[in-house]
Amino acid sequence: MKYLKIFIPIILLAITFYYCSTVPITGRSQLHLISSADLNALSFQQYNEFLALCKTRHPLVQSGVFGALMGVRLLNDGPVTILLDSRRLF
Repeated sequence: MKYLKIFIPIILLAITFYYCSTVPITGRSQLHLISSADLNALSFQQYNEFLALCKTRHPLVQSGVFGALMGVRLLNDGPVTILLDSRRLF
């Protein structure tokens, strides 16, 4: 019985370290309890539920594709004057 009290925490600690992996970009350790595919599926499910809730409250809510090309146009109407040293409040 005495050996079980020592052996079980060591086994649990070893399993925890076994499931820890290093993230290649940051080099930090991370514990994965579920697979990436399951996490991806859960995130899409939660996003769709959130989107449906938003659309019931506000009918004009739209969704799109992340990272898609967005048509943004910059309009430069002319020079801008910035007062850097002024004692007068505008």
